[in-house]
Formats: sequence, C-alpha cells, structure tokens
Amino acid sequence: MPRSTERGLLIPCKPTAASEHWCIHVGEEMGSAVIGFIGVLVGAFVTAFKEWLFKRRDQRRNAEYLAIRVCSMLDRFVDECVEVVDDDGTYRGETEPDGTVSPKAELADIGFDDLEVDWQALPAALSYRVLNFPNDVQRAKKAIEVAGEHASPPDYDEAFEARQTQYAKLGLRAAGLSDALRTFAGLPAREELEWDPLDAFRARLKAQENDISSRGEPVF
Repeated sequence: MPRSTERGLLIPCKPTAASEHWCIHVGEEMGSAVIGFIGVLVGAFVTAFKEWLFKRRDQRRNAEYLAIRVCSMLDRFVDECVEVVDDDGTYRGETEPDGTVSPKAELADIGFDDLEVDWQALPAALSYRVLNFPNDVQRAKKAIEVAGEHASPPDYDEAFEARQTQYAKLGLRAAGLSDALRTFAGLPAREELEWDPLDAFRARLKAQENDISSRGEPVF
C-alpha cells in the first residue's frame, strides 16, 4: 500500500507477499465463479436443447400417427364418393317397376371429432383444411337436398346431377388433403392403380361443364 511522507505525498510501496497472495486468491475466486457461471449456462443450454429434441421427436411421431389415421379415412371417403358419382338411380341400368329411378348409393360422410390425435402437430393451415372438410361435406349435402326439392320424376335429373357433381368435387378435395398429409408426414404416396378414381371425378365435372355449355348457361 502507498505510505505518506512529511509533505503529505503518497509514495507507492512495494507489494508484500501477503498482498500478492491476496490478489492471487481473489483472482482464483473470480475465475472459479466465472467458470461456474459458464458451466451453469452450458448446462441450461444442453437441457433446453434436449427438451427441444424430445419435443420435436414426439411432435413428429404425433404428426405421422395423425396422418396415417386421417389418410385412411379420407381414402375410404374417396372410394365412397366414387359410388355416389357412378350412381344414376338404376340397378345395373334397370329402373324401378314404375319407370322411376332412386339413389342406390348413400351419401358419404366423414368426421374427425372422435379421433384421439394431436391436431397441433400439423401446421395451422393444413389443420384448418382437414378439420373444415366435414363442413364442406355438410354444405354439399345441403346443396343436394335443395336440388332434390326441385327435381321431377321419373329421372330426377337435377337431384342426380347435384349428387354426382358435389361428390366429384368432394372426392377430389379429399384426395388432395390426403396427398398433403402424406407429403407433410413423409408417408408413401397413394398406390397407383390401373383405374384412378380421380379420373371419374374429373370426367363427371367435365360432363357437367359440357351440359351447362350446351344449355347456354354460364360455367363457373
């Protein structure tokens, strides 16, 4: 420490062995504190990173399971849409004994309320498209109901046209949702068959477009 002179000046003194030891001790304590603090930060980072990895792994598994369950339902719905689109009200081309026709295929339905899956595993946009699809089905059924109220015997053309057209659109939409889920979850693509039901849907919509054009009505 510095010492005072008669004139009040401070003259630095040479450090003693005790002061040097104290400085070394303080430096070692500070170094240990810094190392300990860095160790705490590293430990916290490693813990957080592990939790993130585990959460990401679980989310991925949840997404895969969800996609498998929903895709199987959508694929079955597509098959049921084909039955509605192919239904012209006859039984192998034969009408009822009174010459009228009646639906042979039930209108397909779908819902996901009973599925025990983690919907948050999907991106918000995709989750919305899937969960909103049953609403699209109900709107289509309502349109068919309205068309049926204005259909006339014996062929009930308006009713069957609405059934076939609405379910062709639903079938294409369901197939698109199934493909989107497969892509997101990394699942195999739909099996390609010699006969693709999507072709039947597109053919039905093309036929409707031609019918409307032949009647001189606007095509939307």
